[in-house]
Order: sequence, then structure tokens, then C-alpha cells
Amino acid sequence: MKQVEALAGGDTVIPARDGFPLAATWTVPADPKAVLVIASAMGVPRGFYRHFAARMADRGHAVLSFDVRGTGGSGPASRKDAVGGFTGFGTLDLAAILDVAAQRARELGGVPLRLAGHSLGSMAFGLSPNNTLVDAVISVASGNGYWGFQPYPQNVMRATLWTMVMPAFAHTIGWFPGSRMGVVGDIPREAALEWARMCNTPGYVRPTSRHPPNPSFAKWQGPMLVLSVSDDEIMPPRPIDDLHENFAGARITRWHLTPAEVGPERVGHLGMFKKGAERLWENMAEWFDRPAPAGR
Repeated sequence: MKQVEALAGGDTVIPARDGFPLAATWTVPADPKAVLVIASAMGVPRGFYRHFAARMADRGHAVLSFDVRGTGGSGPASRKDAVGGFTGFGTLDLAAILDVAAQRARELGGVPLRLAGHSLGSMAFGLSPNNTLVDAVISVASGNGYWGFQPYPQNVMRATLWTMVMPAFAHTIGWFPGSRMGVVGDIPREAALEWARMCNTPGYVRPTSRHPPNPSFAKWQGPMLVLSVSDDEIMPPRPIDDLHENFAGARITRWHLTPAEVGPERVGHLGMFKKGAERLWENMAEWFDRPAPAGR
């Protein structure tokens, strides 16, 4: 690996659009050719992506990773000021991160701004009012959370989680302790309640399954690589494809992979960002570096 220039990066705090302090980290090479935002999965702290961030920095990206409110350095989920609901992860948190990343891209001479969204991260991107700042997106294991899109018995377990367990914890203790239950991570109260309602609706980010694509998603127009893996029990292909129908203006390339194509014997929902998936990371970097499709 090339040496990443430590003085140009490091930990920082970025205010969300409502002023909430978001813990963030810059991983910056000596001569960046692009800026990359890593938008994390629900309840997954930014440190989980450090190996991926380092590899993408080696490939010339100034990488900005961050924790949404209630997670990691922006936590804990029980803090009373972690308000804004599930949609706030996009409209308040990621929106502010994109503003900062876009400013860095301008300071570097107008280099491309890119995003790698993992699960929640891609949904937050679709909800961000300024998502048009981004030139290209890789969306990993992100899909419609409606329990009815899951095969049996996962559908029964998800229905119980969304209709009973998560709302009960959110109302009684003021947050959802998912990390102690081995489910999705810790989530602030408002986000847990809004997410539970969404996951009981077939349309998820749309009011109903028959409504048109979500307008905040649909306004983004650019190249998008959508990734899934065959052993991901949390997010199989059907809900992934359904969610990305909301990106109606995007030019989507779809890769559905096997664990052998990623690297590790077991990949699942998180493994595309774990050590052992370096071959996939190289493919992702190469995809980002390809010329944008005609019309961009």
C-alpha cells in the first residue's frame, strides 16, 4: 500500500444541518484525484470501513467516513438530542457531509465527488436534498426493508421486529438496543419508530407500493453500480431491485455476486467491506474510474 498522508486527514467533527455534531474521519492520499464519501450501514460505526477507506485512498481518493447520529463517535443512541428520525440520516446528516465533501472536491481543483453507500447509506443518499452534488455512486446491499419482501421464516421474524419489538423498546427505554440483540445496531428513538413504520409499508420510501418513485431519489441522475451477494440473508435481490427503482434517473449497472467473486468464504450483509474483499474493492475503484456513460 502507498503511504497515506496523515497530516492531510484525521478525525474531525462536522455539524449536521441542524447542528448535531457528527464524528468523521478523512483518509487522504498525497495527490487526490477524487473525493469519496462512505455512507455506513445502520448502526455500523465508521471504523468498520477503515480498511476499505485506506485501499480507496491508495487508489487516489480523499475519503470521508462519518457516523450518523446515535452511532459510534456520534452516539450513543440513547442521547436525547439524537432526533430527526430515519429520514434525518439523509436530510440532516449525509446532506451536511456532502456539502463538506463537495467543498473539498472544489478545493482540489474540481475533482469528482463519489459515494459508496452501504445499506442505510444508499437510502440516506436518496433522501439527501443535495445528492446531485455527487457524480457517481456505488450502492452495496441496500434495499427495501418491507418485511413482506423477505422469504420465510425471515418475513415472520422481521414482521415481529418491526411491529412489536422495535417500537416497544423505543417507547419504553427511549432507543433500540439492537447491538445487544444482534440486530441492526443501536438506533435512536425517533429513527427506530420511523424506520419501523417504513418497514411495515410495501413502498418503504414511497407512501405505497403503487406510488411513483420517491422524488428525492429520482432527481439524482448519474452512473450507479448496485451490488448484492448471494449469501446475504438480510437483503436478497428482490428488495434491492425494488429500492433502486426509486433512482429513476440513474444509469444503473447491476452486479449480483457470489462469495467466490467477492473473496471471503462467507460474505453476508457486511462482508463486502471486510478484509478479504480487496479484489472487489479494486473492481469498485476501476468502475469509478471508467468514463461516465454518455449523457453525463
